[in-house]
Amino acid sequence: MRTRTLNDYVDDIHVKLWGESSVYMRFLDAVEDAGTVEGSTAIDNVKAAECIRDYARNNDIPYVADQRLKSLVHAMNVVLARYSMTRQERSQ
Repeated sequence: MRTRTLNDYVDDIHVKLWGESSVYMRFLDAVEDAGTVEGSTAIDNVKAAECIRDYARNNDIPYVADQRLKSLVHAMNVVLARYSMTRQERSQ
C-alpha cells in the first residue's frame, strides 16, 4: 500500500469541486487569457488553487490546507492532466 500524495488529495477535492462549485469551474474553463475570469490563465490557476485550499480548510484536510498556492497549482495541473483536461489539451 502506498502513501497518498498531495496530487491524490487534490484529485479528490477537484472531483468534489467540479460537481459543486461553479466558481472553481469558471476559473478552469478558459483556454486562453481572453476568456479568463481574472485576465490571465496563471491568475485563474491561483484562484482555483485558493478554492482547493479553502475547501481543505473547511473540510478538515490539514495536509492540503497548509500547502502553498504554488504547490497546489502544480498538483492541480497534474490532476487536470490525469483527466486530459489541461488548458492546452482542451484548446486543440
